[in-house]
Amino acid sequence: MMLTGGAACCCLLQTLPAMQHIVKSSVYQPTPQNTILILVNGDCMLQGETNLIKFSEVFILAAADQQGNFYVQNDIFSLNYG
Repeated sequence: MMLTGGAACCCLLQTLPAMQHIVKSSVYQPTPQNTILILVNGDCMLQGETNLIKFSEVFILAAADQQGNFYVQNDIFSLNYG
């Protein structure tokens, strides 16, 4: 699924059930394109559930301006069943 624009992203996020994230590890690496590549691994649990589900997320932060603000340029989130 590809979303374009803040309104579409907000609309999708409002339909998702509440989820708790427990970060187990994270790695940050600068890239030659002056962005930051981030890998996060951990567990998550949907509201009302008792079983943890493992997840991985990789995203790239890019500089938005000269004041140190960033935006998410790319994001991949994966639930790891099994």
